Amino acid sequence: MLFRSGALDAGDVLVETRNSEATGSFTFSVQVTVGNYLVTYTLPSGWSNTGSRPRAFTIAVNDTQASTAGKNLFTRQGDLTISGTVIDDADASGAVTVGESGITAATVTVSLYADTNRNGAYDAGTDLQQGSSQSGSSGVFSWTGLAPQTYFVRKANPVDWVSTGSIVGTGSSTATTTDQFKVNLAAPISADPADAGVSASSTANVFLVSLATATIAGTVYSDLDGDGAVTAGDVVRSGVTVYVDSNNSGTLDGSEKSATSGADGAYLLTGLTAGSPKVRTVPGTGWSATGTTPLVVTLGTGAATATGKDLFTQQGNLVISGFVYEDLNADGVNNSSTVLCGSTITLYRDSRSGGSQGIFDPGTDLQVGSPVTLAGGCASSAWSFTNLTPGKYFVAETDPTNFASTNAVPGGGGAIKDSSNRFLVVLTSSSSTNNQFLDTNAQGSISGYVYNDLNGNGKADSTKKATDAPLAGSVISLYRDRGSLGVLEVGVTGAPDELVATVTVGAAGTWTFTGLIYDTYLVTQSTITTGYGATGVIAPPATGPGSCSRGCTAISTNLLQVNLAKAEAVGSTSTLSRAAVFLDQSADYTILVSDGTTTVSAGTTVTYTITVRNVGPYLAPSNAAVTDIIPANTTASFKANQPNGTCTTVTYSDAETPAALAVQCTTNRTLGVYDLATGTGDQITFEVSLDVDPAFDPAVDLDNRVIVTGSTPDSNPDNDSYLACAAGQTNFKECNESARDVDDVVATADLALTGAPTTVVAGTTLTYTYTVTNGGPSVARSVTLAETLPTNTSQFSWGGVAGAGQYCVNFTGSWCATAGNWTTFSTSATIAMTDVTYPYIGATPATKTRTVSIRFDVPADVLSGVTYLNSATVGTTGATDPVAANNTAAVTTTVTTHSDLSIAVTTPTATDPAYGSGTDTSSYLTAGLYLSYDVTVTNAGPSVDKGFTLRRLASAFDAQDYASMSYCVLVSGACPGSFTTLSADELAAAAQVDILGPRLTVGASATIRVRFDVRSGAGITGRGTPVDVLTNSFQALTGSDLDPVAGNNAKAQNTRIKRVTDLSTDVSAAATVNAGTTLTYTVAVTNAGPSDDTDALVRVTLPANSGDYGTVTYCVAAAGSATCTPSTTLAGTYVTIGSIEKAATRTFLVALPVKSAALNTTALAFAATSYTSTPVDVVNGDNLDPSPTYDTDGVTPTVTTLSDLKVEQTAPITLNPASWMAAGALIAGTTLQYTVTVTNLGPSDDLTAGVVATLTDGVDYTNLRYCVQLTITSCATEAAFTGFASGAELPVAGGTLGSLVMAAPARSILIRAAVPSDRTPPAATITATTTVGSSASDQDGAPVDGATGNNTATSATAITTDADVQVTITSTPASGTTVRIDEAVVYKIGRAHV
Repeated sequence: MLFRSGALDAGDVLVETRNSEATGSFTFSVQVTVGNYLVTYTLPSGWSNTGSRPRAFTIAVNDTQASTAGKNLFTRQGDLTISGTVIDDADASGAVTVGESGITAATVTVSLYADTNRNGAYDAGTDLQQGSSQSGSSGVFSWTGLAPQTYFVRKANPVDWVSTGSIVGTGSSTATTTDQFKVNLAAPISADPADAGVSASSTANVFLVSLATATIAGTVYSDLDGDGAVTAGDVVRSGVTVYVDSNNSGTLDGSEKSATSGADGAYLLTGLTAGSPKVRTVPGTGWSATGTTPLVVTLGTGAATATGKDLFTQQGNLVISGFVYEDLNADGVNNSSTVLCGSTITLYRDSRSGGSQGIFDPGTDLQVGSPVTLAGGCASSAWSFTNLTPGKYFVAETDPTNFASTNAVPGGGGAIKDSSNRFLVVLTSSSSTNNQFLDTNAQGSISGYVYNDLNGNGKADSTKKATDAPLAGSVISLYRDRGSLGVLEVGVTGAPDELVATVTVGAAGTWTFTGLIYDTYLVTQSTITTGYGATGVIAPPATGPGSCSRGCTAISTNLLQVNLAKAEAVGSTSTLSRAAVFLDQSADYTILVSDGTTTVSAGTTVTYTITVRNVGPYLAPSNAAVTDIIPANTTASFKANQPNGTCTTVTYSDAETPAALAVQCTTNRTLGVYDLATGTGDQITFEVSLDVDPAFDPAVDLDNRVIVTGSTPDSNPDNDSYLACAAGQTNFKECNESARDVDDVVATADLALTGAPTTVVAGTTLTYTYTVTNGGPSVARSVTLAETLPTNTSQFSWGGVAGAGQYCVNFTGSWCATAGNWTTFSTSATIAMTDVTYPYIGATPATKTRTVSIRFDVPADVLSGVTYLNSATVGTTGATDPVAANNTAAVTTTVTTHSDLSIAVTTPTATDPAYGSGTDTSSYLTAGLYLSYDVTVTNAGPSVDKGFTLRRLASAFDAQDYASMSYCVLVSGACPGSFTTLSADELAAAAQVDILGPRLTVGASATIRVRFDVRSGAGITGRGTPVDVLTNSFQALTGSDLDPVAGNNAKAQNTRIKRVTDLSTDVSAAATVNAGTTLTYTVAVTNAGPSDDTDALVRVTLPANSGDYGTVTYCVAAAGSATCTPSTTLAGTYVTIGSIEKAATRTFLVALPVKSAALNTTALAFAATSYTSTPVDVVNGDNLDPSPTYDTDGVTPTVTTLSDLKVEQTAPITLNPASWMAAGALIAGTTLQYTVTVTNLGPSDDLTAGVVATLTDGVDYTNLRYCVQLTITSCATEAAFTGFASGAELPVAGGTLGSLVMAAPARSILIRAAVPSDRTPPAATITATTTVGSSASDQDGAPVDGATGNNTATSATAITTDADVQVTITSTPASGTTVRIDEAVVYKIGRAHV
């Protein structure tokens, strides 16, 4: 604000006010003059002045444009706030969760410090506390009125409470620890330059604290076996540090809760909060934690306690160590302690549990640390594994190149030999040392073959049938022969023979062991190829390549001993004669098939049993394939899952059968040996059924063949299949004739012939069918049918030949649709039911039937009931028919007659009394005249109709619509005789009228004329709602058995009703009518016929001068009556009368209320026109008036007027008497007045009416005058009165007075006169008489008033006298004057006559 002043005081003048800009600048733009000015300001809330206020500056006198700048003002914000809440973090989650709020269970001290030295860090003793510390209710803290600078909000936890987190609030607040916020209130609220220096408060800062009274207790154990559980041998440990790993770092940090286990191993962690703390141990040097690490404990809120939280540690400073020495003589004894380099020693932990412990499993046992490798040229062959914990370990050696293990010599500390290159070491509390691996040079090898000894002679040679071949799949095992030499001793506890290696024999049948040391070995087939057995072993020779210099011996058929010299290669895989050879032999399958019969009928099912045997010498493995080759023209059926295996279908080919469908079954078990000599032993059977095709050719044998193929080579394949058998060969060992079953096939067909009885319509073709059914099981070839036609040959024919017919064998569904496939014959015929194209009748549901159709024509005139008998016999020469009784059939056909009758209805010509256009849609009848129909019945066949019946169905209104019905059968278009007539009563009583027609041949017609005498009220009489159409229903009933087409033998003939009504109209009314009364017009409409009228109406023409009458009403009199009371308003110009019967008259009345103001002689013209249909003026062909001449009539009455005037008057009395005068008196000296009232009693208005007023004794009054009172104020003044002489006529209506109308029929005249004051009673009586004078209603010559008794009124009043005498008094001096004593006062008394 800018003031003109040198100092701010009451006299200062405000020059201008401005707001500071966003930049803080301000400028006063007013044009100032030279002088002193003061600038002051008003601060916003929360701000204070830090400079001079007000601040003055001066503008020099000589300045022409005074201005100054740089006049700065200084303020400071000082109402900032820091606030927040201490939250009880009950679940110690470090976040505010549902249900957590400000702390109430304890008091938390929160203090505010200013950053006094402005270094941005809290300095105790330097930074000054602001206000007092706070610990408000529900944890709320707040400081207000703070200036912009940096502050520290610090929290001190109460006993048993700990910080769990903090959440920064609004403004520039940061959490430096969970117990401190740093708040910079000097920070601007935004980066906008306009906000520079403007700070914001900091609210909603949250400290999170949680009660720390929970505990965790448990025991620390020395876990000897490292299983993380208290088991036998485990002991407690004291002095072990246990801690809560709050940050899950795996190490104990300074702020983390910890405890030390006591002498009993127990520990107790206190001061904990709710949550899921992680508990760990500091195991100590040489120890490690076992079990669950870390141990996660769930603690509830408050003083929760978790006990039994045991922790486990295991000592880890144990050692396993030893040496590797070269066993120079391979005897397994360290005789020289010769250092051997190049080995790799690997340590494994035994990962098995329970009874499986101590068994090395490289896929399960876990390697411990890194292997120890003794590099070549090493000075020492010592190896060791340190920092081990108690447990079971395996130490395994990987031999140096070209060396092999000879022994593993255990040292101390729980080591035992597991194999020649592996120790099992069980560490408990002491180490295991001086464990020695002994290796020797290993460059020897042993190799050889495995052969299939096809002939079982124990030699690798050839037979006449096959040559021995390499055999894959065996497993060869190599053992050191350490026990009883030449005896394999393995598989039992303490067995000395040691497995060196195993090898699986490949496809070439070879096997080899390399890297062998100087030793004695045993070689055996530990696993022989499935389905094989050992037959011998051949040792390598003693000399030559692959020789066995120290000796090789075949101990048994499956065991070879080899004495191997150093680096000696025994055996060969390239020369069979130099190899070590194992010989094996497999099982010998044989197969049999049989159905137990030699003859099979085509179309039947044959079940075969297939038997598989193994004649040795060894067990036959599962998965042998048994193949049954399905013969042609058969279908196999079998169970997929059978007791000895599963079966399916395959495609098979061999030299005899290039491609065929087969059933192949696979065995599901090992097959034992069957002894052919005794006929006992194991065997496997399968069942396969063959459905033999019904059309199987009997000239061909049913040949079923089987083959068995083992899953391993067969030692004698000659007996595995039917293919090995030469003609006549029966040696079962060399050939298997039983692998083939051959049966003769025969045909068996049970033919049956059927033909159901049927009917035939005369005039049509009779077709009947025989069905030949083959009951099988085989197809039927060479089938014939012998047919015999009926004997009544004169009653059927074909092609014009009596007694002839045709037949057709239905080889296909449409075969007989071709005319050329029919054969004509007479009397009888032998019909071939098969031919070259269709050689047999099948035996399946789709092919087992064949039909033959026989047909001939039946004449149209054959009578109903005639029968035809056909017979036939079926037979076959191509099969055996087991049942002959069903081979013959007879068909009886009965004749029925069908005549398709149709109806056509026409109307006759105009010469008939009733006629129309001749079609349903436009033909019509005239009510009151005749109606005729010509009903033509036509027979479309196919049979002759022996005599039909034309039935006319009754209608519910026959008696009301028709006076009679007549009919006649026309001959040559005319009725040959008289009509047959039924009266109305007879017609009404009959449900139908049946008219007998003549016999009709096919195509012939007959016509019957039906005539009705139609009543004039047809369609009206008896019906609530009239109809415009009459319906006559006709039906032709055939004389034959059936009318096959029912839809054309009935006709409902609809004929429109034309109503011809000759209407005439007569209108009558009174010649005159008084205005104000009602004029009635009578309208009579007469119908001269010939028809009744259903909808007659009359158009009314009312008088054109509608202003002379009111609302017109009318009424229609009931039929037969001419009277009614008009009450219905005539809204338009038409009046509906409704039905008028022929020769009847209907009347309606129209009431015209003539207004009272209608003038005399006014004409009221009225006319009426009758119509026979609605709407009028529209031509309707079905409703017409043939003679409209008399349809219109009218009258014109005139108006007369008549008014009955009534006169009434009051007695003459004093006008406006004084209050002291007698009421109703006529007083001398006053003005008299009386009222004459004239009322028009009608009925007509009176245009000019007057009255004659007379007062007697004329000397007794003066100034006679009158006033017609048109309104309540029209006679209020004397000026409104007019003088007149007694006996003069005074006007009541006319001129300016207007008419005396019926709407306001009464009018009054006031008559006044002055009565002399000197009249004294009984000197005079004044009599007033008023009589009706002129009247406009007299214009028609009638009397003025038809009722004269009310035309005169008379009244009289006697004159009386009355006086008002007044007394007066005056004084001298005047009244009210003060007089002196003795002064004279004069009073004057007088009287006055008013």
